[in-house]
Amino acid sequence: MKYITALVMLSFVYIRAAQDLSWYVEGIHFSGNERIEQSELVPLMQLQPPGFFTRSEYSFSKLIDDISAIKRYYYKKGYLGASVVIAGIEKNTAL
Repeated sequence: MKYITALVMLSFVYIRAAQDLSWYVEGIHFSGNERIEQSELVPLMQLQPPGFFTRSEYSFSKLIDDISAIKRYYYKKGYLGASVVIAGIEKNTAL
């Protein structure tokens, strides 16, 4: 059994637009994933880093689903002992 731990670090920015008081994903960072590239993991996720014209609104349920999706992907690749944990969540309130 192959063991690996992937740490997921998410950063969010609070954006207030009219009456919309929401948190949006500002960045997603992985560590401990030496076997699978970040570029391979991010497309599996509902929460996405910002694009040119797009933003991904944060929700805890999406985060839980994303962790499950990454873990399933590791299992499919043969890493049955894979562990995916949230390394941290940062909130940027400067904006």
